[in-house]
Amino acid sequence: MMQAKYAFLVGVGLAAAATAVQAGSLRFTIEAPGIQSFQGTAPDVVEDFDGFTSGSAFPPGGSVDTSVGRYIGGTPDAGGSRTTPAAGEFGGADGSGNYLQSTNAGYTLDFLAAGPAEPVGYFGFWWSAGDGENQLTVNMADGSSRVFVTQGILDSPSLQGAPGVFTDPPDGHFGNPNGPFGVDDSYNTGEPYAFVNIYAQNAASKITNIVFAELGPSGFETDNHTIVVDLIDGNNQGGSEIPLPATALLLGAGIGLIGWTRRRRRS
Repeated sequence: MMQAKYAFLVGVGLAAAATAVQAGSLRFTIEAPGIQSFQGTAPDVVEDFDGFTSGSAFPPGGSVDTSVGRYIGGTPDAGGSRTTPAAGEFGGADGSGNYLQSTNAGYTLDFLAAGPAEPVGYFGFWWSAGDGENQLTVNMADGSSRVFVTQGILDSPSLQGAPGVFTDPPDGHFGNPNGPFGVDDSYNTGEPYAFVNIYAQNAASKITNIVFAELGPSGFETDNHTIVVDLIDGNNQGGSEIPLPATALLLGAGIGLIGWTRRRRRS
């Protein structure tokens, strides 16, 4: 069942926002509706979570290495979890395999802890069943950070379609393109599904780690985590631009947001 929910905020001062404009340069884009994977050539690694036991805790043992980077998870909040469910209404690229779901919990993908032990020029992921309580903190080689609350995608003119409008199959980004699933809203048309690209624009802004956080009682569902170590030339950076406000650029500060979106509570 869909239910209304709020995205909460941590306030930041104008001075912090002004300083943050000098932070490392990143470009965020989203792919066209239905695209669930990187559209460039020869990524260094794609983690699709299909190699993990369906429904198991993630990361196993508190951390797990991939061929590039290490996933590190702390202790979830009470009632929270990180698991790799089988594909269904809320996630699973191409409607198969597993995906990563975090509820009342966060985790870090650290590119310096394993693999090439160096910052990366690109990170992309399929963000499914999105809501305004999902948050990314992208830390860069120059020591700066960019906090990206995914309400920015929900508010972006790059997002196509209208929430809650049922079509079969879904029209635009709203609704699971791999449906139907479930019985109430077989495509979950109240929430967007989009592949997100994060491009570093220079060596200083190459990504050292990404912190995924779920700020509320719902879930942050992702799949097809894609990594390219080298910078990607601007002529080969695909997708539609996601315009972000200046206050989304921070140097180790929090971000303020009050958002309203419709969504079901996940257990």
